Amino acid sequence: MGSYFRNPVISQPGADHGDPFVINYLGRYYLYHTGRTGVHAYTSTDLVHWNYEGTVLSPCGGEHWAEVEYWAPEVLYIDGVFYMYVSGTRKTPQGRGDDQLRRLGIARSRHPLGPFQWDSQPLFDEWSIDAHPFKDENGALWMFYNIRTDATRYIDGTVGCGNVVEAMLAPDRPAGNQTRVAFPTERWEGDRKGTWYWNEGPWVLKRRNWYYQLYSGGCYRDETYSLGLAFAPSPLGP
Repeated sequence: MGSYFRNPVISQPGADHGDPFVINYLGRYYLYHTGRTGVHAYTSTDLVHWNYEGTVLSPCGGEHWAEVEYWAPEVLYIDGVFYMYVSGTRKTPQGRGDDQLRRLGIARSRHPLGPFQWDSQPLFDEWSIDAHPFKDENGALWMFYNIRTDATRYIDGTVGCGNVVEAMLAPDRPAGNQTRVAFPTERWEGDRKGTWYWNEGPWVLKRRNWYYQLYSGGCYRDETYSLGLAFAPSPLGP
């Protein structure tokens, strides 16, 4: 007989474990997820039964660029270092995150449970979230991530965000050659009223020399929230 389990597999602490990411290291799975004032981690040996391991990334003291709202952490392990790519922003006087100052940055650790230490500067000096590092079979590093500019607006001019890709010269050094991957072009990628559009949350799989990117479209607050698929013969498209 097969084994059975019920969802959700993680329910505590808290009710929201958005943007989960899992890495396998030495036979154990490590899960990280979005957090307002820190990144929390869980471990498992079977992807079903999870143990809460606490906070692995905390805010820096002083005037750091990433004070709150740590979104969509993903971890890449290279040469003994765990690189956590995560977005953050400064805190407004009201205590919320400043949406205009969201940036992607890196925190590092020698262990998958941290503690991770923030780099002093963000990875990109523009509005950016949802980093997805991708290591190709030939060892080349790529960074897929989400931006919001005039170029990422929907075809009728409505504000939106879109996914781009950039070559990485090192885990902490982008090459500066940003290329479009998926920008909003379909009505389903907007919210119910069509007041905002999304192509975000990139995730890439390579199969038989083709690259497949799953992404989120629509608004997570209503029934439009969905998954889209884009594919190409190269990380640079088309």
